[in-house]
Amino acid sequence: MKHMKRSNNLQNLHNREKRNKPLSTVALYELAAKRGVPVYSFPLNTVPSLSIMDEGGSCSIALSPKLKGKEEKLCLAHELGHCVTGAFYNRNSSGAVRGKSEYKANKWAFYQLLPPKAVEAAVEGGFTRPSELAEYFGVPEEFLQKAIDYYACVKPM
Repeated sequence: MKHMKRSNNLQNLHNREKRNKPLSTVALYELAAKRGVPVYSFPLNTVPSLSIMDEGGSCSIALSPKLKGKEEKLCLAHELGHCVTGAFYNRNSSGAVRGKSEYKANKWAFYQLLPPKAVEAAVEGGFTRPSELAEYFGVPEEFLQKAIDYYACVKPM
């Protein structure tokens, strides 16, 4: 009976999510291409990913070739968030400027990977533990928790 209930819940969840579907890794690469943001696989020593904006306003993203699965998806969404929001800083930027830029990139990534309505639908569909939700959405559990904390602060789900 529990399997049947979860199966029905998954079908209902699928129907509700069509309106507010999270982006897949492939969809993120497609969005980057559509926006003219090249994504390069590049060995990075100190960070798993980075994004830059040149003087003309064009963005580029570099991802470590070691990134796979959930981490690749998360890093791509985060870096694309910098590009879409224009939230950049340099090595001389204050901690406040860095924090604000990272906040904007994370916020953009939250809405792309974990849209509030999709999270709500998943919870209503029976995914109530953070580990289940993270697995369902294909994101690291730490990122899911940050998104839930953010959504709890800005508006009720």
